[in-house]
Amino acid sequence: MTVSRPVLGIVYALVAAVYLFDLSNAPVYFGGDEAHFAAIGHSIAKTGRALNGDLLPLFVNLADPFGEPPMSWGDTYYHPFLFYLDAAVMTVLPPTIAVARLPIAIIGGLVCPLLLYAVARRIIGQPLPALIAAMAMALSPVFVILSRQALDYILPVPFVLGWLWCLDNSLRAREGKHAAWAGLVLGIGCYSYIASWGVMPMLLAVSWAVWLRAGLGWRPLIVSGIAFAIPVAIAPLWIAFHPQMLHDTLARYSMPPDVPKTPFVPTLVSLIDPVVWFVRGGPIPTTATARSGVLLIPVAAMLAAGAIALARVRDWRAAVIVAGVIIGLLPAAAKGEPGMVQRAMYVMPFVALAAGFGFASLWPSRVGRAFAAFILAGCVVQFGYFYFDFNTHYKFRSAFYYDPVAFRDVAGNVIHRFDDAPRIYFTTDVDDASVKWRFYTTLEGRTDLLTRTRYVGRDDRPDAEPGSVLVTYDDSARITVLQAAGWAPRALIKDVDNRPAAWILRKEN
Repeated sequence: MTVSRPVLGIVYALVAAVYLFDLSNAPVYFGGDEAHFAAIGHSIAKTGRALNGDLLPLFVNLADPFGEPPMSWGDTYYHPFLFYLDAAVMTVLPPTIAVARLPIAIIGGLVCPLLLYAVARRIIGQPLPALIAAMAMALSPVFVILSRQALDYILPVPFVLGWLWCLDNSLRAREGKHAAWAGLVLGIGCYSYIASWGVMPMLLAVSWAVWLRAGLGWRPLIVSGIAFAIPVAIAPLWIAFHPQMLHDTLARYSMPPDVPKTPFVPTLVSLIDPVVWFVRGGPIPTTATARSGVLLIPVAAMLAAGAIALARVRDWRAAVIVAGVIIGLLPAAAKGEPGMVQRAMYVMPFVALAAGFGFASLWPSRVGRAFAAFILAGCVVQFGYFYFDFNTHYKFRSAFYYDPVAFRDVAGNVIHRFDDAPRIYFTTDVDDASVKWRFYTTLEGRTDLLTRTRYVGRDDRPDAEPGSVLVTYDDSARITVLQAAGWAPRALIKDVDNRPAAWILRKEN
């Protein structure tokens, strides 16, 4: 089951094209978290500092001196990798939506599939099943959707794959340096996404169990533990100089949620629901089209065959794949929000490897080969449907969930039609108004407008200078009250689905 290099090149070029095509417009709107990564990444690229002035922060404070007041818990901090990836790109490219999304698109559409192919070649042992495993992940609807947004959900995946490569090398060469590399990769991976602080140590523990089972003794455990601890130790050192980060983060996660948490077991069950995985995906329209699952439906057949094949293998590969799936689901289950599979992207390499094993078990026989070919044809057909829907009808269905106020059009109108306003007001219920305003003014080179911008409550009627503008949702009762206070509606903003989204009003007297 060989695969020639030209074929590999064509396949990966097509996959990269799928991930990079029309990044500015699919998804149709730029979300609030995307704007945080882009705006702060641009600030780091130009000044070496976050918007709040922190120099090359390890954990990034989202606060903006020209933004809204702090939340009730204080400031919010995010993990660093994507900020610095965006900063690296924005040192040579202008801050646009496509540029902000580019690093994740490259990681999801090129880096991860190539790494998975390399790992699967070693673990499965055959090139064609390895390629199928890589495509099972690369062409999964959820992976495509999340990799085309400037979000950090898939950032742990390259670290998981790097760890698998090092783990396999350590068992082949039986040398401590590979164990050290495994620990180091996992330690650095802790900074990729918040749940990694739970997942990466558990994967290290899996490594230890595998090495002990293989009779490698205690040396790999010691060197991998030290290698893991080196990057991890940077966090408490940094926090010691920035104690407010720990205080605000603990306050943020200890606050009662707006919606009561679902218990752990029901949440875990929801994350392995076949309907979620193969029919409609998760419950959030920004992570699923509701017409395709996490994986393509035909992959289910490969996973069934893979489960049988792995049960027969009964070696470290089967144990690691099963353990990886279980461990990868735990953080999302602990969060207590059913069906949120975007928080469980750790499982994708292990699921893909299982699918690769399934394909390898089918291919040797004539009947199995025919069935495998039928499965692949089904994958091509379904992915074609998904991708067409993603770039067309899904844009309209999901527009409200990505940005209910259609902020790109709001910003364009304010910047180009009302930039002479003495004051610019946004109501605080407009989702992520301050960071989106920061991003679009940066994009247009009009950050001078930030000094004239204020944020007011949804029911406020600011006593502003004549000529000032105010942006708020399309709410007839609210608009009536504002009109009575001297605010005249000037522009109704509609989204791509022709839904009234926001009003821009101007103070008349």
